[in-house]
Amino acid sequence: MRRQFRLFSVLLFAVLVWGINAGMISVFALANSSGRAAASPAWAVSGVFAEACECKPPCPCWSGKKPTEHHCHNVQVYKIEKGHYGALHLDGVVVVVAWVSPEGAIMDQSAGHSVLVALYVDHSSSKAQQEAVQTIWRHSFLMGARGGKGGLKAVGFRVADVGDDHASVIIPGTLRFDIRKGSGQPMNSPDPHVRNLHLARSIKYQYSDYGMSWNYPGKHAAFASFHAESPPLSSQRH
Repeated sequence: MRRQFRLFSVLLFAVLVWGINAGMISVFALANSSGRAAASPAWAVSGVFAEACECKPPCPCWSGKKPTEHHCHNVQVYKIEKGHYGALHLDGVVVVVAWVSPEGAIMDQSAGHSVLVALYVDHSSSKAQQEAVQTIWRHSFLMGARGGKGGLKAVGFRVADVGDDHASVIIPGTLRFDIRKGSGQPMNSPDPHVRNLHLARSIKYQYSDYGMSWNYPGKHAAFASFHAESPPLSSQRH
């Protein structure tokens, strides 16, 4: 009888321990999945893209060739016409990216060791919108790029007029960006987020920040549409 009672006690203890551990595992799993959801909300952005650089048009980087001036001083402008980061609306936000490749390298070959990767948004945007932009661009358009100089700045945009065939952006003391459609010649776009790329020409293209400055009027420019969205949750878990 004692032996049976001892056996029953051991079995009861084992069941209790298993139940506690299973409950803890369930709680931890739920917490982790909730954490993943909170850290990586679904997002999507689409709108109008414009860029300029110092290359002779069209810029060779788009076709996988080295830039005509041995490096690329590139500024990209994105006007989000429709976008969200979770429940946060991003419609109307304009994002400016200044990107400088090392000597002798095209843009997509220098993502991990760029000279400059700087993002600018208007200071009217909220802190949450700024953080969302930084996350979205790092995981999509910038291809994980890191620069020796750069970061994200909230600045005052005096002008931010971006359309399908014109783009004018003025950041006092930093950027004067004015491009027009030009010939409209179609261009190849290896970037999966940039679509319907066509050639333009810069009217004014001046930049000065992070100890770097340039002035390249009458050089390469381009227009396009863009779209990017977060990967499915199933792919985020792997």
